[in-house]
Amino acid sequence: MFSRIFNIDRVKVKKLKDVCVLFFGVLPPPYTGQSIAFNETYLGVKCGRKILISHKHAGTSSFYKVLSSVYVTFKAILNLFLFRPNIVYITVSISLLASIKEVIIIFFARAVGAKVITHFHGAGIDVFLKSISSFYRAVIIRAYNKVDAHICLMPGMVHELRCCIDPNVRVDVVPNFYSKEMEHHCSNEVFNEFNCRILYLSNLIKSKGILETVEAFIQFKKQYASSELLIAGAFLSDEEMDAKTIKERFYELIDRSSGGITYYGPIKGEEKRNLLLSSDIFVLPTYYKIEAFPLSIIEAMRTGNFIITTNHNYLTDVVNESEGLIINKRSTSEIFNAFMNCVNNTELVKAKKKRNAEYARSKFSSSIYQQRIEAIFNDIIKDK
Repeated sequence: MFSRIFNIDRVKVKKLKDVCVLFFGVLPPPYTGQSIAFNETYLGVKCGRKILISHKHAGTSSFYKVLSSVYVTFKAILNLFLFRPNIVYITVSISLLASIKEVIIIFFARAVGAKVITHFHGAGIDVFLKSISSFYRAVIIRAYNKVDAHICLMPGMVHELRCCIDPNVRVDVVPNFYSKEMEHHCSNEVFNEFNCRILYLSNLIKSKGILETVEAFIQFKKQYASSELLIAGAFLSDEEMDAKTIKERFYELIDRSSGGITYYGPIKGEEKRNLLLSSDIFVLPTYYKIEAFPLSIIEAMRTGNFIITTNHNYLTDVVNESEGLIINKRSTSEIFNAFMNCVNNTELVKAKKKRNAEYARSKFSSSIYQQRIEAIFNDIIKDK
């Protein structure tokens, strides 16, 4: 209907190198799984022309967020009509304000005759849809049914989406990846050593389990004096605690500790790779509401780390007893016991470190990710 209203007559194209793609998402910083993946997709897709609309909320006030959302939505619509892209690629954020932007852009993209690809990076779309009004839920579902291809990280996320959309709408699974900086040959020396260097590498968010991790390490340090806890990431807010409070609580725990804890702040690139290579155990005891497939776990695997994480959402589809240990959520004692399990079974830990590096290299490289993404783009173009 919209195509008739706007009198749009498109020339069919058959190759990705000939098309124009509008990318709508969040670039780093801050460095989150979603922003890193969006950046990788934007840089990696080999198309004729790229239009980038990056929406990030530098301010914290609700007014600024709304104003910023109106601005980037208007900018996206303007670019749709000025440049008439063949494909619109959208990274989906599971929140009310973000969904409004995305729904509007989906409808306008279809109005100008563009194909639409959405990429879901968080779990819980079904829960989110149940939490909103029936009217707006119907609007979102109508928009999702107009999408040409949805991309999810895990098969379980496909089930969440399938419960909401028409069965004939295309849904693909493309797992996350480790960054090119992690493409490093791990020597046998890395796997044969165990120095009990424990790494927490993620944003310092209450629901990522950072406080429980520090509390558990303080207890563990008393049993294993030579152990170290390395922490890297930025302080961010979530539904449970704001960034200021989490920072205060974190440093209170550091002051109570007997040492052995090093905080590096946000890191990236070679610094991050070297820190991962220097550690033995990666811990992420997350209960983050929309946690799906953390990039940090894949990077930790690739650099030869034993993994400790929680039985939460789809993490057991990523990590099982072959890669590490699965523990219950919100439990300082279980994190402590997992640390003790590692020092009491060092040979098993070394074997799993080696297996993790080989497994990640074969399944989750950035080149494999790009091949999967470009295959979807090419299929969509051929369908035009």
